[in-house]
Amino acid sequence: MQVSVVIPTLNRLHYLTEALASLVAQSSRDWEVVVVDDGSDPPVDREWIRSQLGEREFRLIRHPSPRGVAAAKNAGAAVASGELITFLDDDDWLEDTAVARILSIYRAYPELACLFLGVRMHGAYAEGAGRNQARALSRLMAEVDVREAPEVFFLGDRLPWALLKRVPIALQRPVVRRGVWNLLGGMYEDVIFSEPEWAIKLAMLDGVVLAFTKQPLTVWRTDGQNFASRPEQRVRQMRRGIQARGRLRKELAMQRTTHKSMLAAARRDVVDCYLDLIYAYRMAGARKAAFSMLTQGMHQAPSIRYLRQLVALLLPEQVLALWRRR
Repeated sequence: MQVSVVIPTLNRLHYLTEALASLVAQSSRDWEVVVVDDGSDPPVDREWIRSQLGEREFRLIRHPSPRGVAAAKNAGAAVASGELITFLDDDDWLEDTAVARILSIYRAYPELACLFLGVRMHGAYAEGAGRNQARALSRLMAEVDVREAPEVFFLGDRLPWALLKRVPIALQRPVVRRGVWNLLGGMYEDVIFSEPEWAIKLAMLDGVVLAFTKQPLTVWRTDGQNFASRPEQRVRQMRRGIQARGRLRKELAMQRTTHKSMLAAARRDVVDCYLDLIYAYRMAGARKAAFSMLTQGMHQAPSIRYLRQLVALLLPEQVLALWRRR
């Protein structure tokens, strides 16, 4: 059994060096690496990778222009030869025993379809990010029937409902069997952060056995991530999130085995996405765009919950300010 590690990268050789070094340092040699150069300028050089990996064989895929992280991950998974496939961002790395523990867990639990890796935070914002993720994971475990076993927690049947509310970072770091990956068809390529949607699709499969590791096996770099400080990126992700959640809702509606409460939860989730985007546009003063999203939301996912945003859009800001003070 071998683990294929797919690493998408774009113009970050200084980080990629550390990611590759973490593979060379693995206590197990049962791994291969697929580097997907998603349009770097200049391109990632094959001989440079060879200098980082020594005698280890590797695969290098080159996209002439950037296609996005999800497309890069899908491209890497398509050529990976291992029975198990995982993904490593170019600015993160694996703990030295990660591959050995992954293989040990899969051998101990042959029914396992996907193993999610516990995450250790690193960097300037590690403490705060760690607290937030610990709370998110704790809430998810409280909502899902979790079965404890050596080294892992097995996730119960209510996981899809819980993931519609939140997808902790630990459930965005999968090691998946090749057959399961092929069955799901890869990640959505029109979403900035595709891992949460993929995890929800995975959890919706009938009879799928999922678990996550008790110990952190991958390291997440928390500094240098400026997404939240770029409003235009946040809005773009919200719009794409609506598309992705709309697809999930349609997929649920086509599944005859889907419980009605799951479909209702998916509808509420779509409404939440629209409300977040309407609010973001309103706060940015883009009232026309907010009205447009409100109209689309009422058409795609009707709900009385839009009423508050409608009132806020209709009333002058001076009236709203007085209303808030009261």
